[in-house]
Amino acid sequence: MGHVRLRITVRESPSTGDHEVCLFGDDDDLVNIFGNKSIGLDPTDLLLTPCPLAADTTPREVRIARCDCGVDGCGDVFVNVVSDSDVVTWSGLFGSSVSRTFERSTYDAELARAISDHSWETAERTAARLVSEAVDRELLAKSGLQFSWASGRTNSGLFTTALWLEPGPYQLLVHVQLDDRPPETLAASVINLLRTSPETWPDVEWLPQATGLPAPRIAGPGWHRHRLVRE
Repeated sequence: MGHVRLRITVRESPSTGDHEVCLFGDDDDLVNIFGNKSIGLDPTDLLLTPCPLAADTTPREVRIARCDCGVDGCGDVFVNVVSDSDVVTWSGLFGSSVSRTFERSTYDAELARAISDHSWETAERTAARLVSEAVDRELLAKSGLQFSWASGRTNSGLFTTALWLEPGPYQLLVHVQLDDRPPETLAASVINLLRTSPETWPDVEWLPQATGLPAPRIAGPGWHRHRLVRE
């Protein structure tokens, strides 16, 4: 079989009620070729910089799909990705004889195009990306905080930013109202909130990641323990 042309699209996923990355080699569905009854990954797991699919001369195992139940870690599909100067090769693992090859220049161009294409995003997805791109990580670090993710899909009516706090450790879920504001305005308000003193944040859930941890040292009056935590 000769080289195939990589094509990447993002579509709504009936299995998850969210989105998945579809991978094609010419017109063949690569997720189904390398996996069995699998679905694509969430775009935030694959279409990022640096991109997991970027190839070099060192072979790497790259996750391209998950079980059709939609749960990460359940039935994940991996391929071995490697390249030389002109060709990128995907190979199946665990004794699989399935493989596909791609012309290197068109492969790299398609990865770059897919990563920069945000046309599929919902408003909250756009806001989450903008927060991830512009949050002041250095300022958060001065309070022992590390940015993890942002999403408007975890709590109905809320936009949530997840942070990691040390010492502890703790997971923090910082909430603001998810309303009809443009995503750029919502993202700006979240970014500005995270620049203020953590003690003043009005709605924060804290989740201890070890037994017996008290409230975080920087907790303010708007902070509360996640109600589902049990020790």
